[in-house]
Amino acid sequence: LINSSPLVLFARRECIDSKKLQTKLEAAKLDFRLVNLDKIKLGNIMQRRLCDLTGQWTVPNLFVKSQCIGGLQMSTEALKFGKVTEIL
Repeated sequence: LINSSPLVLFARRECIDSKKLQTKLEAAKLDFRLVNLDKIKLGNIMQRRLCDLTGQWTVPNLFVKSQCIGGLQMSTEALKFGKVTEIL
């Protein structure tokens, strides 16, 4: 899934930070793939695998061109300072 789109957001539907980051990406008019881990049968296993890859257990977790940007705070800064568009 990380490689399925240039911009992939791993989230959970009831997570406030996930909703905030989704809103920021939409406001920036960026096309992204939203993966709600709580809607996927193996979502908990996928979240553990993401933690193995990134060291980050929590969501949201944003990937740009397969590179982990991080959670809400780091992703917001990356959007604000143009890092996301630079990587794209």
